[in-house]
Amino acid sequence: MSKKKIDNPIWQKKEEWWYNVWKKVEPPFCPSKGQIKFYEKIIKNKILKRKNPRILVLGVTPQIRDLLAKYKKLDVYLIDIDVPVYRAMTRLVKKKNPREKLIVGDWLKMPFEKNYFDLIMAHSSFSVISLKHHKLFYQNIKRVLKKDGYVLMSRGILEFAFKDPINFKQFFNKYKKDPKYFKNFQNRTYILYRLINRPGIYDRRTQGFKWHVMAKGLMDYGKRQGFSEKQIKSLYFLPEIGPEAVYTDTDIESAKKVKSMIRKHFIIKQIHQDNYHPIAKIFIDFLCQKRK
Repeated sequence: MSKKKIDNPIWQKKEEWWYNVWKKVEPPFCPSKGQIKFYEKIIKNKILKRKNPRILVLGVTPQIRDLLAKYKKLDVYLIDIDVPVYRAMTRLVKKKNPREKLIVGDWLKMPFEKNYFDLIMAHSSFSVISLKHHKLFYQNIKRVLKKDGYVLMSRGILEFAFKDPINFKQFFNKYKKDPKYFKNFQNRTYILYRLINRPGIYDRRTQGFKWHVMAKGLMDYGKRQGFSEKQIKSLYFLPEIGPEAVYTDTDIESAKKVKSMIRKHFIIKQIHQDNYHPIAKIFIDFLCQKRK
């Protein structure tokens, strides 16, 4: 891949956008300190004792890369199809890792030998693959994972939002009474997800969460209540991520459904959930091994 192609204006613009957005991202959309401690425990207890261990990271999350950079014994591979995103995330990595290798590729077509990795891990990557591709996705993971290898997956679950739903009126009443609440990233994310029961936002049939529908609902209702467009956008997860961002067919309604999906392909060995904030309930970490 030529430097000229990498440095074309479109890629540079995309890299800058991702860099500026991701440096503002906080848990749950990136690993929390508690999750990183859990990942580190697995690596120390299950992986470091092995001879020449190889780890595959789905995606290029800086926090995971910083963790793996601590261990000289680990041979680390990153697989991501988007080079500008990789470049943006690399600028946010705190510790460069000379043993880290980027493979530009599709998670559904992993270009690795059979039984190659001791551990395959990611944070939110397991929650961005369309459900219609999950079988192929898991088959690819199982193919490149060693027989005694592990998969460390973090899955998004929306159960907490269904247990305590709100409507747009309640949302904006909260903003009127306590605007400081919305300055906290976790608070903002938590209350936004509780709008999930509004019409068209979540499809139980496809298990898809539609951010663009929720954002439009917020904008329309907020304007009718006299709020400016700028004020309303400040209540989004991040103002930079507008209504055009659509996430469907990836978010599962309950932990029961997630476990059922995983158990078709893997044995769940351990489950972990952090408790830094109520929004932490959105992600559950599963340590798994493949079924024979």
